[in-house]
Amino acid sequence: FPVTIKGEKKELSSDLPSWYSSPKSNNNKKLYGVAEGVNLEDATQLALIDLSSRLLTSISSETNSVAEENKYSINEEIRRNVKQNVEKLEFTGYKISESKQINGKFYVEVEIKRSDFVKQQNERISFLEQQIADYESQMNNEENKNNPIRRSNNLKKILESYSQVEILSKVVIGKHVYRDWE
Repeated sequence: FPVTIKGEKKELSSDLPSWYSSPKSNNNKKLYGVAEGVNLEDATQLALIDLSSRLLTSISSETNSVAEENKYSINEEIRRNVKQNVEKLEFTGYKISESKQINGKFYVEVEIKRSDFVKQQNERISFLEQQIADYESQMNNEENKNNPIRRSNNLKKILESYSQVEILSKVVIGKHVYRDWE
């Protein structure tokens, strides 16, 4: 039964679809994501973000300690800032395997075949490696050899591409080895 709090309906977990309240785990055949949204498109995009977060999330934290002292007391405070970053991944070939609308909210489960996803990421890695080779070639051609601005711009593009290759390589669990700096 929906519960009303301050004029707003809240769904109890028993009202939610079981595939949403107890989402499927990724397995060796399929990858999954679930979410709710204000419309079907929003819920689908959020489910893809959930799928991405299950594959690669980086967490960093920073701790600061502040101590104040006067002749009567010492006051010490510790502050921790935790950041979670979900890497942006591209998904093609996913499908909405479940969807349901409850009280104006849309609930969605998306899935993608793991083998298709790994193939897509490996293709993306190959594309990026070719881009890196092109940037290196441009950086070292006669026209750009003596132009520090162009060389710097190409070097930035190379570093960005290497960073993307590193992330994608982690996602496909080391099945693709990228080359080291020469």
